[in-house]
Amino acid sequence: MGSLLHPVSTFLVQRGPTAWLLKKLLGVDCDRTLPGFGRSLGAWHARRSAVNEASPVVLLYPDCFTMWSEPEIGRDAILVLEAFGYRVVIPDVGCCGRTLISAGMLDKAAQVIAASASSLESTIDRHQAVAVIAVEPSCATSIQQEWMELKTSMPVNRMAAIASSADTVEGFIVSNWDAHPTMPSFHQRSDPIAIHQHCHQKHRENLTEAFLHRCGWPHAVLHDTGCCGMAGAFGYEARHAELSRTIARQSLASVLDQTSGISAGGTSCRHQLADVSSRSGMHPVSLARQALSLE
Repeated sequence: MGSLLHPVSTFLVQRGPTAWLLKKLLGVDCDRTLPGFGRSLGAWHARRSAVNEASPVVLLYPDCFTMWSEPEIGRDAILVLEAFGYRVVIPDVGCCGRTLISAGMLDKAAQVIAASASSLESTIDRHQAVAVIAVEPSCATSIQQEWMELKTSMPVNRMAAIASSADTVEGFIVSNWDAHPTMPSFHQRSDPIAIHQHCHQKHRENLTEAFLHRCGWPHAVLHDTGCCGMAGAFGYEARHAELSRTIARQSLASVLDQTSGISAGGTSCRHQLADVSSRSGMHPVSLARQALSLE
């Protein structure tokens, strides 16, 4: 509903008495900006003419933020994946379970994951998809790790097949660099970019930097940052807000001191940057889309 009524819905949740009431009811800090809405990514994709019809299929996992809050990032992801020669399909599946897991609702998460995994498995089989791609890092790690660790009604071997096919856009592009159906051209940008890598990607070392270097941003530099302090809903809650901001100022200091652009792959990280510094971070995929040569 919020997506259908955009931009009115965004105004209501971010401005005036409606925003104040929502924050009060939800226990959100009064200085936080609630996520807004955008036009549905699914509706946009459905209206497009088919691209790369005979090419290998990748499934773009429909996380809530990419589908309805930040669909422009989803559009960038689709265009980048198509430039590498893939046909992109958005599967009709449910939540990855990350929000429930973060809240400790593990029994409910297991139910949701089982349903989502079953639908996803059917879509993978139907399209013979070569990968399940997530824009949001925490969704990718949920599929890779928690889907395997939580006991669900789906047999472990079938869940393992899904988990092994999942990755972020950046991870999929970099890990399969020499095997993509098409190798697109990127304009080489001279702008410096400071990278804050999401906590769920830190185990992959310089992944985001490698992705941006290969996709037109040779002067992107990965900074040694810790957690941004948002940690899902943690930083939004009034009781944690000041601690969250203190963590951000300490952890993100090297990034915030830069006059360059900032890249942040996590939606929570970008919201934290905006609230703490009034600076906007860009998803690495959107930067790749900017540099992509479509000629």
